[in-house]
Amino acid sequence: ESEDSAALYMDSGELEITDSIIKQNQSQAAFAGIMFYNSNVVISQSKFSDNRGFFGGAITGLLSNVEIYDSSFSDHNTYVGGGILSIGSDWIIARSTFSDNYASAHATGETNCDDGIDNDSDGTTDMFDDDCTIGNGGAIAEMSYLSTYFGPSSYQIVNSTFSGNTAERWGGA
Repeated sequence: ESEDSAALYMDSGELEITDSIIKQNQSQAAFAGIMFYNSNVVISQSKFSDNRGFFGGAITGLLSNVEIYDSSFSDHNTYVGGGILSIGSDWIIARSTFSDNYASAHATGETNCDDGIDNDSDGTTDMFDDDCTIGNGGAIAEMSYLSTYFGPSSYQIVNSTFSGNTAERWGGA
């Protein structure tokens, strides 16, 4: 259990993860599974499951290039981005599965509200609407209101499956 990134944090590097399992990591303050900043990452044939934290159950990408192939993301529970959280990153996701990920106001036992693909394309922040700061993006969430600072994210998602993902607010897929 960690306060920042439970399994792995990378700043300005290159990483390849192959045939790996990243599961049951927990962060009380920030990123549950792995967090990349200004990095180039390739993930293949790997399983991410049952990670819990405030942001990005499996992966958070900030200003990174991330390629994911033949991998699965399941049973994550966070406030924002049950499976993946993106901030100004470019993603290629192919032949992968996102199932039963959850973005909730109660992800770590506190009351807040994020789960699925959530993109605030108007560039405004809604994190504090109705006193609810989280609960968007069950499978994938993008904090696009931060694009003023970090630029927008881009996604290429091919031959992938999204099932059973839930968000308390927006973007359950």
